[in-house]
Amino acid sequence: MTDSGAADLALKSAMDEQSEIDGLLVKLSTSGLGFSIALGAFETSAETNWLTASWFVLLLSVICVLASKYISAAANRSYYLSQKHTDKEKRSTERSKATRLNFWIRTANYSAGASFVAGAGLLVAHVLAAS
Repeated sequence: MTDSGAADLALKSAMDEQSEIDGLLVKLSTSGLGFSIALGAFETSAETNWLTASWFVLLLSVICVLASKYISAAANRSYYLSQKHTDKEKRSTERSKATRLNFWIRTANYSAGASFVAGAGLLVAHVLAAS
């Protein structure tokens, strides 16, 4: 396989993997958000601080996933360009840009996961406080 073919395959594989992760996190976060809203709609307790906090934290998770998606597309594009350029300086620039963007992808993914877990925890706190 040529370098160009390997770069194309790597780009497709990375984009598919990132898309699966992002899709899963969006589904989980929006499901958690929907569940907590439904729970709050039937709740008559005045103690809704935990529930309101869980909404904001789960919404933060969705925002982090969307940021990850856009950053991932930019990182994949930079990596792809780093494999396509014939000029060594441009290759190096694109590769270092892709590496920097990968840091932000990880940060957004960890933030999305942590905020999802925190939102679920706040939802459980609301249920326990209401009962």
